[in-house]
Amino acid sequence: MGGYRVDGRASACALLVRDLEDEHVHEVLDLGAACLAGLGGTVIGRLVPSGTTPALMFDTAPLPLHRVMTQLREGRDEVGRAAYRILQRASEGALDDDAAAYVGAAALNVHAQEDARRRILSPGQQRHWVRWAGLVPPPARTRLLAFAEATAEAG
Repeated sequence: MGGYRVDGRASACALLVRDLEDEHVHEVLDLGAACLAGLGGTVIGRLVPSGTTPALMFDTAPLPLHRVMTQLREGRDEVGRAAYRILQRASEGALDDDAAAYVGAAALNVHAQEDARRRILSPGQQRHWVRWAGLVPPPARTRLLAFAEATAEAG
């Protein structure tokens, strides 16, 4: 993992990125990094072999540094986003029982819990949340039972 500045284009499908630690310039396959950060922007990512020309690429979409810093200032990070995605999949019944530890941990993430209450919870999901609550210990069980109560069908 490293920090890189997008210095410019090497070709229509390649970028020049400067390693912010050692100032080495790498030519990388552009799969969207320029769109994320813009020319002159900085990103956090990991360079890996591409199997083509140019020989390097980012292994996943690099994170624009300004976005990461904003999230950190707000007390949010990628952990909260991952926890939210786990809760979303749990609400859809898309996870197996062996994911219980992850669902329990996600329910304990304050940001994911707040986002779930605002954006995921809806009537008809109660059975999913009761199922997950039965698979995890407190305090995660308590949070998931609160989700179940919030999603109970009226009447």
